This record gives sequence, structure tokens and C-alpha cells, in this order.
Amino acid sequence: MTAVSPPRTRPRSLRSHGATTDTVSPVSPDAHDPDARRHHYAPTPQEARALIATWRRDEDPSSRAQALDTVVRGHLPLAHGLARRYRYRGIEQEELEQVAALALLKAVHRYDLGAATPFGAFATPTITGELRRHFRDHGWLVRPPRALQEQRQEMARLRSDLTARWGREPEDDELAAALGVDIEVLRQVRIADQNLRPASLDAPASSAAS
Repeated sequence: MTAVSPPRTRPRSLRSHGATTDTVSPVSPDAHDPDARRHHYAPTPQEARALIATWRRDEDPSSRAQALDTVVRGHLPLAHGLARRYRYRGIEQEELEQVAALALLKAVHRYDLGAATPFGAFATPTITGELRRHFRDHGWLVRPPRALQEQRQEMARLRSDLTARWGREPEDDELAAALGVDIEVLRQVRIADQNLRPASLDAPASSAAS
């Protein structure tokens, strides 16, 4: 989606669902985008709820389209900001922003209009979850068989458990025995682990870039 100038007037459909008639609240400008203040405006939680209600219930196709466009564009800075947390981890920023934007749209579909949670707070874990899933599915330099992927996860869990229990890192033979495989299979699992993009998703973006 390309950036557009925010609407200068409140959509007609907002008034029909009881939203405030105040001006749209600006999103806090992003330090990486000096033009964010001019280009991006977000609906208030009440307005976002009303926009989603209009999109779902209004019989006028143009009103529905306008409501969906407004709520999605208004929350794109949130989606792109979450995507930026995962930059420098081997997947292009543009691709991450596309994943985040699609996750935002998915959140609009899933949002419960009767819930007390504001839409932005609901959308955040949805977007983050989709970004993490994208890394899980597409973050392999060389994608190993699924069995090795599962063994890699189990190896990491066992290594952590044994280290905590014994107060030291387990030896390869000990780890292989705990995993129920021989040393050669353990080596293949280690290779699969190395083929995963190396930066942790939980590490700060700045440290991943260094």
C-alpha cells in the first residue's frame, strides 16, 4: 500500500455509528520517517471500532470500502513499526512490511466489536505473531526436512533443561542420548540449527545489525 494524504473530513459512516466528530488523532511520528506526521493519521479506538462496524454492516459498498481503507491505512504505521523490530535478520524490510500489512488486514477480519480491547492493542499480537511465523517458515538459508526442524527445537529445549539441571552444558553424547539419536544425527541437527538465520527474533534490532 502506498502512503496517501489523510482524509480532511470525517467519513460519513463514522457519525452513523456514534464515533466522535473530533479531528483524527495523529500517529506519533516515526524517527525513521520524518514525513510520518504529515502522511499518517490513526483513528481513535472508538473511531476504529466504528469503521470496522461500518465495513461489516453498511449496505453501501463505497462506504464499506472507505471504512476499510481508512482503518487499515490509519494503522499501517503500527504494522510497519512492528515490522521494523525484525529488520537486519536476513529478510528484506519491504517483505516484512507486506507481511505486517496482511496481518493487519487479518486483524480487522478477526476483531470482536463487542470486546473492550481497542483495535490497536488487539492487532499488535496478531501482527507480531504473523511476523514470527514468517520467519519460522521462510527464515531458513537452506530449508532442512521437517523432522530435523523439530529435532532442532527439541535439542535447544533439552540443552537448556540439562544445563539448568547440571549447571553445565551437556556433552554431545549426553545431548544425543537425551534426544534419543546417535551422534551423527545430532551433527545433522546442529547443521540444521546453523542454517537457520542466525539473529534471534528476541534480540534488539540494533544488536542484530552490528
